[in-house]
Amino acid sequence: MPEEIFHYLDEIALTHWIESDGSFKPDGSLVLCTDSFTIKENILLMNTILIKYDIKSSLFIRDNKYARIRIKKNSMTIVRKLVLPHINKNMLYKIHL
Repeated sequence: MPEEIFHYLDEIALTHWIESDGSFKPDGSLVLCTDSFTIKENILLMNTILIKYDIKSSLFIRDNKYARIRIKKNSMTIVRKLVLPHINKNMLYKIHL
């Protein structure tokens, strides 16, 4: 993961990330499957979306070994606003629309 990810993770990249690795949850949150990244890389990604877009998230460990990012329900309005202009209509379910 390049440390310059801050400069690359724009709205279009965020949209593609959600389309390919996002999963909307019944509690209103959105999980990004980041299993292949280290915890340090996950934290870098979380900090990037927090600083750039004010998207709040948390890290959780699935099956005691896979780190994933959960975008909090109260940040989903921001996420929808950012990705809606770019998202494929067949993927709207990933942001619960």
